[in-house]
Order: sequence, then structure tokens, then C-alpha cells
Amino acid sequence: ADDRWRAEILIRFRLYSHHPDEMVIFRALRQAALSRGDPGLYQYGGLFIYPIGVLLKLGAVVGVVTLTPQLAYYLDHPAAFGRFYLLARLYVVAFALAGVAAVYKLSSTIAAQQTGIRPARAAIFATVLFLLMPAVVSAAHEAKPHLPAAALALWAAYAAMRYIATGRKRCWRGAALLCGSACGM
Repeated sequence: ADDRWRAEILIRFRLYSHHPDEMVIFRALRQAALSRGDPGLYQYGGLFIYPIGVLLKLGAVVGVVTLTPQLAYYLDHPAAFGRFYLLARLYVVAFALAGVAAVYKLSSTIAAQQTGIRPARAAIFATVLFLLMPAVVSAAHEAKPHLPAAALALWAAYAAMRYIATGRKRCWRGAALLCGSACGM
């Protein structure tokens, strides 16, 4: 009906990904830049949003992304905005790989406590099953905090297991830090 409505449609189809929740990250980062750090988004934790902002800044320094406050630039160059999604998704993939390592460590530790089970074989089997889970495959392709939070929770479980086995304060502190980080994600 008017220019503002046409602009909203253009933004939606040029800058949003296939998953509309991914764009809220970049809207929150823009809001944080305008309001002295408050992203105004409370569905995702700061441990997810702020590191993506840091990655974007680093990406701009090395020339991987172009950061500009001019929305028109991204409307004219949607591929430049697409690199934002790429960096955010790589952040999630890094946590997915950490989750794979956690599943391997957890399953090999549990299997080592059982008789008649080869820890390495059990760990590989569990890790492959984790990798093939539709939720993991899907989440590893989206810039959303669910898989990173799950990976942190898996590492928290491993740290808690280590505390039970060893009684070291370092392990329970690690478990507490990882639990808090999972919530912060």
C-alpha cells in the first residue's frame, strides 16, 4: 500500500534466511549497538548473541564481512549480509563439534565402567548416533543457540561425572560453570 510496506517486504526477502528466527540475532545486535549493549532480545542468551557480534567485528577486520549501519547497502548486496549468517552458523558448528567430543568422552567413560564393553567401540557408536540425530543435523545448520547449549550441558555432565569419580573441586567448579554457560546460551 505504501513505501514503508514495500521496504518491509524487500527486507524480508533479501535479508532473512529460510528460518526467520535467525534474523532476530542480527536485529538484537543492531539494537545492542544503538542502546549501549542491551539487545532487547530475551529469548536467546547473551552467551549466544554477543560472541556472534565479536565474530562479525573480527570478520570485518579480516575482510570476511562488511559492517555498515546503512541498511541500503545490504539490500543492494544481500550476499554481503549472507556472510553474517555464515559466521553465526560456523559458531554453532564449532559447538556441534564440541558436542561430538563430549558424547565421545561421556560414552567411553560410561562404557569403561561396564564389563564386556569396549570403550572405544561404544564411544564411536554413540558418537555416530549423536551425529545422525535429526535434531543435531538440523540444528547444526541454523544460527540458533539450542545445539550450543546442549553441547555445554553435555560437557557439564562429563565434568560432574569426573567430580563423582575423583572428588576434585576443579571438576565440580567446571560443572557449575558449564551449567551456567548452558543457561546463558
